[in-house]
Amino acid sequence: MTKMRMDHHLLILLYTGCVIFITTKAVPACPWSCSCTGDLVECGGITSWTGMQFPPTTRSVRINGGILPYIGPNTSWNQTRHIKFVGCKIGVIKPLTFSNIPELKTLEFRASIVKRILPCGLSAINSASSISFEASMIDEIQAGGISNIAGLRNLTFFASSISTIASFGFQNVQADKVSFNDVQIDLVQPAAFTDLHDLDSFTWSQVFAKSTEAGAFYRVTDIKSVEISGFYPALKHHTLMELREATPANHQSFQFHSSRVSCDCRSAPLLAYVQQNPEAAQASVVCSMSNRRLRDVGPEEACPGHGTDSYCAEISLSSPACLAPASTDSFLVTVCPTEARPGHTDFGTTITGEGPRGTNTSSNYREGTKSRQEQNRLFNAGDKKLTHVLLIVFLFLLPAVFQRT
Repeated sequence: MTKMRMDHHLLILLYTGCVIFITTKAVPACPWSCSCTGDLVECGGITSWTGMQFPPTTRSVRINGGILPYIGPNTSWNQTRHIKFVGCKIGVIKPLTFSNIPELKTLEFRASIVKRILPCGLSAINSASSISFEASMIDEIQAGGISNIAGLRNLTFFASSISTIASFGFQNVQADKVSFNDVQIDLVQPAAFTDLHDLDSFTWSQVFAKSTEAGAFYRVTDIKSVEISGFYPALKHHTLMELREATPANHQSFQFHSSRVSCDCRSAPLLAYVQQNPEAAQASVVCSMSNRRLRDVGPEEACPGHGTDSYCAEISLSSPACLAPASTDSFLVTVCPTEARPGHTDFGTTITGEGPRGTNTSSNYREGTKSRQEQNRLFNAGDKKLTHVLLIVFLFLLPAVFQRT
């Protein structure tokens, strides 16, 4: 509970004999669980966000070791410039939690656990220069969780883990630098990064991404430089090359190095891309099982019988409710490679139709639909295997037949 200074009634007796009462307005005092020194408020072990009010002189807030079911908008933070959570356990970050702080410059989460960043949880924070998560754990960044942010210098994730980045998890973000360094991610859904634009650099370094879906970097444009390294055991489609296509035309500012990739049917489109653009992957990018250089492994070798017509990935998308009207229809986007010119593969996106209203993005993703040719290939392969099995059984029983006769 926050202590409040009581209204003071000042009695002034003038020499004229007049008596004047002056009532001063109540001003928030330092909360009981906090210490207030100058413009810094430091709180420890708080368990409730409700009713937290700080003195109007507050410019920096540091929350240490709090266990908070949620954090949401707080109007008493209007003049706050720096907010830091250290060693906190946070249930959810509610929509527009920090968007009403016009003077906010830095927002930090250090050694903290965040269960969910709800749609528009970190949204419309346009005065800040830095948002960072360091040595922290995030269970889920929901659709629109980090969205509608412009003018940011740094958006940083360092030595942290994220269970799921949902579709539209990062939506309409413009920053000088977006960086993921030494980060483990369980699942990157289709269109997890959408409408990222005008970035000086995008760093995806030492990332262990267990599963990266097709179209993860959907409508990412105008990035001056990209650096990628890490381990990708389930890298689907040509996903990382979406980042390459977002760099300037000569792609000299794109670096894909020091990485291990599972070379299989899921990554066949990536292998095909690197075959046509060998400069896209440096020699230090290797297949995780064989340790061979990625540029030396063709898609036919990794996925026998593959065909470019089976590369297409169909994705069902719908904008998060906080960014678009609830009645907005979801739509299907097909990500396919199309030959644009010799030695170049343009992985464009085309809208093929609309889905039903209220389609759930995460459950309606269908990975690269197999073509009729691919289905026939699998069927014929099954026939051959069955024939071989019957032949072996026949040869095994043949001596017994002759013995009876």
